[in-house]
Order: sequence, then C-alpha cells, then structure tokens
Amino acid sequence: MKMTCYPLIKKYLDQFNVPYSENKTDMLLSFNGNQMYFAPLDDVEKIKSFEAKYVWIEEATETRREDFTQLTLRLERTTNEGVIILTFNPVDQYHWCITDLVQGNRPDTLIHHSTYKDNPFLSDGFKATLEDLINRDENFYRIYTLGEPGVLKNIVYDRYDVIPFEQWPQAVREKKPDCYGLDFGWTDPFAIVAVWSHEGKLYWREVFYRTNHTTAQVIEWMNANNIDRATPIECDSAEPGQIQELCNAGFNARPTKKETVTGGIDYIKSRGFVISSDSTDLLKEIRAYKFKEDKDGRVYDEPVDFMNHALDAARYGSLYFKAMEVQFVGGFGRLSVW
Repeated sequence: MKMTCYPLIKKYLDQFNVPYSENKTDMLLSFNGNQMYFAPLDDVEKIKSFEAKYVWIEEATETRREDFTQLTLRLERTTNEGVIILTFNPVDQYHWCITDLVQGNRPDTLIHHSTYKDNPFLSDGFKATLEDLINRDENFYRIYTLGEPGVLKNIVYDRYDVIPFEQWPQAVREKKPDCYGLDFGWTDPFAIVAVWSHEGKLYWREVFYRTNHTTAQVIEWMNANNIDRATPIECDSAEPGQIQELCNAGFNARPTKKETVTGGIDYIKSRGFVISSDSTDLLKEIRAYKFKEDKDGRVYDEPVDFMNHALDAARYGSLYFKAMEVQFVGGFGRLSVW
C-alpha cells in the first residue's frame, strides 16, 4: 500500500488542492471530520475492529471471498448507506468476483464495465501495447484490452509459497538480501526485487514498483531507503546506459548473465521459491503469468511478454545464484565459477 494506492491518492489530493492531515505510521489521511485508512488484507483479523461507511478493494481478484464477507460486516451498521467498491481486471471467469458479483444478478450490485478506451490518462505507447496483445495472446487481449473475463490456463509458475515476511526463516530475515533483480521502466513499471537463497530455496520480496520514474529518481529512492551499495544488483542487460548510471552512483549494478527466459524459468522452478505476502505487484503478475497461446489454442514454450516487470526482476536476481554455482571440471576437481 505504501508503494501503490497510498502515494497515488495523496498525489491527487494535492493536485486538486484538497487539504488533509496525515498519520504516516498508520497510513491515515484526515480532512473535515472524514478519514481514509489504507490497510492490506494479508491478515483479515486486522480489520475486525473498525467500522467504515465506504470500502474500496483495489485488485479485488487478489482477495478471498471470506475477506469480502468480513469487509461487508465492517460497513456502517446503523444505516443502509454503506458501499463497497471493487476494482479489478477480470483475469479468471471462475473467480468469485465474476461468478458471485458480475454474473450473480444481485439487486444490490451495480456493474461498471470499462476498457482502456475510457481512460483519458493512458499514454499512446501503452494503448499500442494493449492493442498489440491480439497478436501475442488472445486470452490477455480479452482480459486487458476488452475487459472481458478470461480463462486462466497454461500458467508458468504453479508451485510456490506465499508467506508473510515475518514468518520467513530467521536466518533469512536477519541478513540483507543476497542480491537484487532490477527491471528498468518508464511507461512500464520500474521494478526491484530482493532475492535470498536459503537451504536450496529462493526467497523473493518486492521492494520497488513504480511507473514514470527515471533512473536518477530511483537512485534517489535507493539512497533514501538504504539499499546496500555492495549488494549485487542484476539488471536487464538491454539497458547498459542505465546500468552505468547506477554504477556511477556507487551501486554494484551489472547486466545479468545471458540466459533464455525459459531457461531462467526452468532454473527457478528447479530451486523452488517463496514470495513475501506484501509483494503486491509481484503476486499480481505471477498469478496471471502464462505461456503464449494463439487463437487456435496452440500453446508455445514462451511466456506472454506483458505485465511481467517484477517477475523479470525476480528472474534476473535468481540467475545470480546460477551464475555463482561452482562447477567441477575434468578429473582434477578443478573449480570454476561462471
């Protein structure tokens, strides 16, 4: 929330000259007797003690039906004015948001269907990306361009654990990341994922995910958030100029070792991995990350190159460990590191 909705809402309040007071610790904004509170749903127990008149669930397809029920109980009980707003892309036709709400014919539910054509703030480049999905994957085109329910199949990663960072092994939590993976962006998100290796398994935690940020602005954020300068940062090798900019700022940035996307995916699957439950955008990407499929249903051994920025960063960081594996060469037991 600190990286997504919270700063975005503050940006628009400032833009529209709405005065407000702020409690940064609790992520609470107040104005004229009204309060706006931002909270994750990783632990539904956290929301059982409050009451609200309006609830907005962003990326509602990432919540459980049980969480939605709890939120309905948190609405103002003394009147019938309580409203819940759910916003989401219809990634799966069998998700409860689709079956229970969109197709549920509920008299208490209003459905608003919009597409990219209704968004006046999208750049021409992003519009072109959405329209080009028809040539990359029909299912993604249906979901993200037409706004119609899709069918989730041919998912790339189907086995991983989502665990709160506080419940990770102590040995992982108490040390700095072994490395970072970084995917450059501008219109697309600029993503950084911290990666650890522990007892043969990889651990991923999203630390940065924002659009419209230059490398200089990200460096400023890295300095402000004490990103260790000595820790290796595995970067997209297609951006040597931006990698050099990071190096000039004193960070240990370098292009990731050459490896096919599918080769990197196979390596990650062979290790197994854990994602921290607060890695909102990383989880959003991985749940929809699928192999290409054409209109005839033919599946290709290549993922759809869309909404995969945190995943690319995590893959770069994970390949750091493959590059560091010790190889025994020949009969002399000679060690080589590649």
